[in-house]
Amino acid sequence: MKTTHVSLGLKAPNYELEPSQDYKLFARPDVKPAALAQSIKIDISTEIAPKRYLYGPWGSGKTHTLYSIVHILASELPSIHFVHVECPTFGRSSTVQDFYRDGIMRSLGQSFVCGLFAEYAKKQPPRPLHEMLPAMTADLGDEALALAVIKLYSQSLSPLTFWSWIAGYPVRGADLKSLEQPNDLTAADPSVLAGIIIAIGTVLQKTREQYLILMLDELERITHTSPDGQQTFNVAFTRLADRHQKGLSVLFGISVKNMKDAPFLFSEYSPVTSRLGRESEINILPMPNEFVDGFIEQVIAYRRDPNANLKALIASAQAAHPDQTFNENLFPFSEEAINQIKLRTSEHNTPREITYEMTRALGRAMVTDRCAVVEMDVAE
Repeated sequence: MKTTHVSLGLKAPNYELEPSQDYKLFARPDVKPAALAQSIKIDISTEIAPKRYLYGPWGSGKTHTLYSIVHILASELPSIHFVHVECPTFGRSSTVQDFYRDGIMRSLGQSFVCGLFAEYAKKQPPRPLHEMLPAMTADLGDEALALAVIKLYSQSLSPLTFWSWIAGYPVRGADLKSLEQPNDLTAADPSVLAGIIIAIGTVLQKTREQYLILMLDELERITHTSPDGQQTFNVAFTRLADRHQKGLSVLFGISVKNMKDAPFLFSEYSPVTSRLGRESEINILPMPNEFVDGFIEQVIAYRRDPNANLKALIASAQAAHPDQTFNENLFPFSEEAINQIKLRTSEHNTPREITYEMTRALGRAMVTDRCAVVEMDVAE
């Protein structure tokens, strides 16, 4: 029978790290998510909605850093509600409407958005429409949204119809009439869409005393949109990034080697960058060579089965491969295998590149039925 990850003393068959699940393992001493979380916590405590943007080469650990930050915050501030939004892949004709509908609203979800607004409306004191509408408009910042929420509250409107409208999908004429809306949001001004996102954060604070943090990730994907499409992103993101916008926090993630290669939204003189300020810039670089050994050892320990008989496994591996050197910190890898991995990744010491090479080497050992990962499993 072929070697399995269990027989190699592992609790999983690879070393790939999934940020949403493996956020507790943060093995980079050169990046300080606790300090970044503390900075954001200071902003929240002073009622300044924090905005930050993280950038660095692909695989450097931006998303992992984002998840680590928000989980640290959530452990200290139970009122935190965070949502990770991965930017969809865009074409030249795409606009911020596509990101709003297929990215942000889809990630927030129908149940969350409709349930939140229904809960908010039910908490309003009973009063005539001519009094309720101005009060809710003041809260939500948009009369059309306030009217749609009132219709949802009155139960004269299907939650699915409300969702279709607020999420930016095309809405039939009959449904628009029930919403008392002249148009759907498919061609709405980008600032209106940003205002609805901010209103969701505001309502979450008022209704559930929770604070919304949006993690808008992989934003380099908007680079190839047309000049007209880029302008829609500029308008919406400028409003989200404004320091006076207190409805929610926004953390931006961008995969670029340096900010000179950043998409138009984050170019040096863009309105978004000017509102964020340079103090909001967080550069996640590849790891310095001196931190690679510690990173690898922590990843190996993280994936190891705590019940594995490590001494027996190392003894078997040493007997099978007397030309290799094994120790408890690196098993199931030999020291020679790890040295080869470090040589292969030395030009790009990113966590993703290192864990990928570790996984490929592990896979070669498994399919050849070896009891450890040795140097020949790394060399091609």
